Amino acid sequence: MLMTITVQPCSSILNIVELKTDGVLFCADDKAKVPIGEPDRPVSTGVRGRQSIAPVDIELSSLDHDMKMSSLTPSVVLKCRVPDTVQQSFVRGQVTTFINDTVTQTSSPFRHAAHIVKILESNQETNPKVLLKYTDGGTDQRNTLEQVKCANICLFQELNLDMLITVRCAPGQSYVNPAERIMSILNYGLQNVATERQKLDEETEKKLNRCNGMSSVRELLKKEPDLEPKWVESIEPIQSLIENRFMRLRLKDEPIRCLTPVSDAEIDLLKRHLRELFPDLDLDKLQKVHTNRCAEYVDWKTRHCRETQYTFQVRKCSNSTCCPPKQLGEEKLMWLPEPELDETREHFLNYEEAKQKETTEKDRPSLQVQKVKKTTNQPRTAVSNESRQENSNEPRPGNSTVTRPENSEESRSGGNSTLVNEEPVEINRRVDVPLSTQNARAIATCIECRKPRVVYSKTKLSQRKEVLLATCLSDYDYSCGAQLFPPSAPSTLKSSVVIRPFLQCASPIELCYYGADLGRKDLCTYCADLESETDAELKKLYKTVLPICQKCRELKKEPIVQRKYGKPKSK
Repeated sequence: MLMTITVQPCSSILNIVELKTDGVLFCADDKAKVPIGEPDRPVSTGVRGRQSIAPVDIELSSLDHDMKMSSLTPSVVLKCRVPDTVQQSFVRGQVTTFINDTVTQTSSPFRHAAHIVKILESNQETNPKVLLKYTDGGTDQRNTLEQVKCANICLFQELNLDMLITVRCAPGQSYVNPAERIMSILNYGLQNVATERQKLDEETEKKLNRCNGMSSVRELLKKEPDLEPKWVESIEPIQSLIENRFMRLRLKDEPIRCLTPVSDAEIDLLKRHLRELFPDLDLDKLQKVHTNRCAEYVDWKTRHCRETQYTFQVRKCSNSTCCPPKQLGEEKLMWLPEPELDETREHFLNYEEAKQKETTEKDRPSLQVQKVKKTTNQPRTAVSNESRQENSNEPRPGNSTVTRPENSEESRSGGNSTLVNEEPVEINRRVDVPLSTQNARAIATCIECRKPRVVYSKTKLSQRKEVLLATCLSDYDYSCGAQLFPPSAPSTLKSSVVIRPFLQCASPIELCYYGADLGRKDLCTYCADLESETDAELKKLYKTVLPICQKCRELKKEPIVQRKYGKPKSK
């Protein structure tokens, strides 16, 4: 994976240097959440490491940083001043921050797209011809998610770009994103700060006191819309405080700007491009399983987009009835090449050679065949004898290892042998928790496929850890294959709670979910559709038969079964 990490950013950097004044480079990232305490209970921002200056007769005191119910999420966007050569620094230019309320202004792909539009409007600049965006690949920036693709399409249409290139770094490698280097500067503004929201009227405070986290506050504001203006009024002084402190900072003598967070109306205005281009697309269901049913959307992407694991590119087509005329020539609007190995298979092709050929992802390290130990409680898929004979060269469930290429047909179909992860996941190897039904404690729902993923712990969680787990899961958008917790999560929780590694959105729901009392048991094991049924005939043959919906049956997917009745015949 390191080869992909080092080559892909370099190709994007070389691309933007070639474009010079015709292109612009944005590096975006969200800073760690700034906690906000309840009235009369200030909470430290969590930035430690330096002594505080205070009068000797005053005692500095605040609550610990994990005791909070609301927070702020600073979104940081660096508009790079592109140098003449790649040897010079890209960590220079204009830094713009948006101090978002995590409860009412949740980070989303469309919010990030609206940030870039607002930055260009505030500068009163002519829209660029080519825009390159580099991010760390979180759930709100990951190019493989359909919601992120839709937001980038809206950005492409809004700015009338000739080409839009979005690139993300590999998981766990966000340090290569230039925007990450801005965070240490912003920490100066948060040094020695404790925050608390403004107290509201007694009746409103009683309602808020019944909430136990940000998710419950959001639910309350949805049920009672009249409370949202009051909540905004309570948080606004803290937003102004953080903005004023950030604006006193500089990046290499360039003052850091703070803009007002974008409103829901501005985001909805940006979404109008989806409504105009794809009238049949349901904007409330922007997951792949739903967007693929819109023929107009799939056809438009085929003609205008190039999608890979780490890039998503959009370019105007040559049809004048579809796209306005291009402002640049074809030689400047070439697809960003993918890293490919040379003839020696020891080095990647340099940028000049790669851009002259049609490259693919065949040499991406995470696409290579990997060996993963097979777990003992892995369920089987019911198949016919003919299918077993056709696949007789495949390893049997009793084998110690299973080898699957990542792009195999079984992996795409969601078979239970999907053990190879799309991307490497950082696993806390100090935790030794058997992934069994007895150790299933909670679920984390994937933001993309909406499948419940089981959270395991060797011992029963204490009440404090249950609260911490619920708080972390409500603050953090989990997706299959990602880490369960953000880096800021308490170490006591990381050391005792794990999730099954090597999961993908194509992986079926785990057997342990159905065995434990964690949620509805009528979910389809492949797509998580409700009111799915188990096969009555297979239940006569197997002790465990997982539910499957009618749509998955039509796709010729077989029910997952385990523990056949009767003893195996001795040879």
